[in-house]
Amino acid sequence: MKDMRKLFTAVISVMIFTACSEASEIDPDSYAVTTTTVQTTVSEQTVIRPPERVRSFTARIISYSDGQLTYELDGKTESIPLRPEGFLNDHGRSYLGDKISQKIINNPYGCEVKGKIKIDPDSAKNTCDVFTPNLSSFSGSDFYYSAHPDGSCSLEDGMVTMKRLGGSKVEFSNQYGSAQADLNDLDTMDKSDYPMQAEKVQFRAYQLPDGHLILDSLTFFDSYDEKGGIHASGISNRDHPRFFGTVQSLNEDRAEVLLTDGKTLCDVPTYYNDGEIKEGMDVMLTLDADISLYGSGEQYKADYAVFTTHPEAFVEGYKKENHAKYAYALRDEHNSVVYHSVMRDEALTQ
Repeated sequence: MKDMRKLFTAVISVMIFTACSEASEIDPDSYAVTTTTVQTTVSEQTVIRPPERVRSFTARIISYSDGQLTYELDGKTESIPLRPEGFLNDHGRSYLGDKISQKIINNPYGCEVKGKIKIDPDSAKNTCDVFTPNLSSFSGSDFYYSAHPDGSCSLEDGMVTMKRLGGSKVEFSNQYGSAQADLNDLDTMDKSDYPMQAEKVQFRAYQLPDGHLILDSLTFFDSYDEKGGIHASGISNRDHPRFFGTVQSLNEDRAEVLLTDGKTLCDVPTYYNDGEIKEGMDVMLTLDADISLYGSGEQYKADYAVFTTHPEAFVEGYKKENHAKYAYALRDEHNSVVYHSVMRDEALTQ
């Protein structure tokens, strides 16, 4: 009997040694999404779960929508969850949910975009960098350097004339060169009612591999002081009220929006927007108008408006299911990027 126990112990020892030896030969870079079952003499099952790991690679980016990043790798199309905060090297706009990375990926020019992706077992830690593989900075001074590679560009040499071409399209030019861009690329709060033409402008943009520009900022130099120094200014819509409403109809490049008062109809252009606008969609509309417009029943028509399809990125406490209960939103007196809503019932009794 003792000999049988020794033999049984020896067999178990060999099985354990063999299992450990095989496990030590597993390539750590080729974990499979499977489980291995080892059958013992007492019919017990041991499940070995390969450890999860972080994957990093470069792939062709196809699209980014509704928190999903879609890419192509080795001929296969895959999608992963990615928060806007997961875009790396994107210098700003996170507080507005309006990342430049999204504009790079969803560019309207058909320019192929590559991205450096990191997939983490915790999907909240997934990241993607589309800045480094695709972009280079571009400004009016690059016109100068294209003509004078070894020169030294002064402030005025880098200034351009900005001419609007219709809608949100603009052209920047000076004696050294020209380029076209889209004002809709700007931060939502910088989508302003710009003049048809302006002199002494500086712009900052990012250039895609195919040469198209994604516009980042504009600076206007509009006055000189007594010592000859030039003063810069920016133009924004931060102080304009944001009205809540629903798109009633779309006609070419304009839309009719019925405010939540149920009687004020706004006929406005759609070239300033943060995404596709559809009939029946609840939107927030930035207008160069007084809050008295709300409840007036006016047939309002203008050539300037900014459509926001995600008001929650701006308005503190906004809930989509309560959209019809909001009248408009106003900027916080102490924080230029925070807006507070005024409810419909309150606005109609003022």
